[in-house]
Amino acid sequence: MSNENDVSLKEPTRWDKQFAQDDPEKWRRPSRLLAENIHLFGGGVVDDEGGRKWALDIACGPGRNSVFLAEHGFIVDAVDNSKTGIEMARAFAEERGEEVVENLNLIEADLGDFEIAPGRYDLIVNFYYLDRGLIPKMAAGLKEGGYLVFETFTREHGGFGEKSNPAHYLDPNEILGLVLNVSGGRKFKILYYREGSTFEEGLMRGAAQLIARRV
Repeated sequence: MSNENDVSLKEPTRWDKQFAQDDPEKWRRPSRLLAENIHLFGGGVVDDEGGRKWALDIACGPGRNSVFLAEHGFIVDAVDNSKTGIEMARAFAEERGEEVVENLNLIEADLGDFEIAPGRYDLIVNFYYLDRGLIPKMAAGLKEGGYLVFETFTREHGGFGEKSNPAHYLDPNEILGLVLNVSGGRKFKILYYREGSTFEEGLMRGAAQLIARRV
């Protein structure tokens, strides 16, 4: 799925090895941005039509955010192309109980091939995976009133010693432009936006954080 300008951060061989080597506890705490703002999304019990709420976790890895959302009642489609990550997410869900397992759909797939169903989701989360071409598809996948939560590296992150292809990093305010000017006539209201250094999981990162609502 990768090309010169939009680079996947989820090469399966690299991430299978990384997930297998890491302390599993590292991947069991939800992202702070999601956990601190879960109240905005209304829980996962019912949507405006009386049905269950659906969430999509882009590049879910070992499932830290997917399981968190499933525990909050969302039915979650969790997608990653790392077999190891999917297996770890399944084991984590099983530890958390039958209801979490029932709420979680684990999908091993390359995101370049995964079809995001139009108008399916009440919430889409994307943490530390950058494919600019997916943003219009995510916008189309949200219901009106649905939320997009996005966090990934900016060019500032290179200042913390990690060298990578510049296409892995967002330019200043780039994600704002990509979301606000998304194709297809869909519009978003920005509820929260921050760029700068953030400290999480023992690491200093340069990151952009965004919460937007489709209107």
